[in-house]
Amino acid sequence: MQHEDTLQVMRLDPKHTCSRVWENKRVKSSWLAQTFVEEVKTNPTVPVMSLKATMQRNINSGISLSKARRAKNKALKILEGLDGHHLKSPYGGQLLSAVGLDANNMTWMLVKDIELANQYGFTFISDKQKGLVEAFEEVVPNCDHRFCARHLSTNFSLVFKGKLLKDAMWRAAFATTVPKFMRAMELLRTLDGEAYTRLTAPERPPRHWSRSHFNTSLKCPILLNNLCESFNSWIMSTRSKPIISMMEEIKVKLMRRIQMRRDLTMRWERAICLRPLAKLETSKKTSC
Repeated sequence: MQHEDTLQVMRLDPKHTCSRVWENKRVKSSWLAQTFVEEVKTNPTVPVMSLKATMQRNINSGISLSKARRAKNKALKILEGLDGHHLKSPYGGQLLSAVGLDANNMTWMLVKDIELANQYGFTFISDKQKGLVEAFEEVVPNCDHRFCARHLSTNFSLVFKGKLLKDAMWRAAFATTVPKFMRAMELLRTLDGEAYTRLTAPERPPRHWSRSHFNTSLKCPILLNNLCESFNSWIMSTRSKPIISMMEEIKVKLMRRIQMRRDLTMRWERAICLRPLAKLETSKKTSC
């Protein structure tokens, strides 16, 4: 009612006919972290699968593995102010991995230190974490270095809200020529001058995040760090094991993958890789 703190029920349907849904999207990882912080405090190294089962049993609702993992990481931050470790075993630590992309868009994964005698022709893409830019300039100064556009967009959207600004930023990132890039940046400046200033700051040169300024001798247009994200997902089941067992299992997975790729290439009948050949044939048809 007007001017009163009351509610009026306009319609009441006491009989429910809808079916019960196990997955509840309204269950957020932040709420799970607050609810199960004591469980994580009691056993900080609890496997995510076990924690997920405990959560589902207690709240009587289904949750995804990624949501359980985010909830655990947030609970750890509540307890100790820590960020999630890459390795989930009692020993902790991080696994540093290098993931490569060949001419056929096939991924090759190496868990080792990289020593490059001839640095020309290599490109590294990272999340621009603290210290990485300086490390690349010192260790591999002759290699190209790119920023993951998704992480750049995420940080950009935290300050500058709205789909128009986000789309303008991505239009500049996907631009393949300098004139297209300039038009996209000019549009961004008309939308928000501060957003334009942020993307044109000296620490964000376009050669790191826009295709229009990439080195043309390197035939790789990727903007996202999906290779490492996919690798981390691929070895998810190994990261809760002891270090030696984890490394042995990763080695076996890599050996099988490399052999599978080798068997696939043995069936090629052309000198050009299959995927570039398919793109070439498509271009030939569309150009006629």
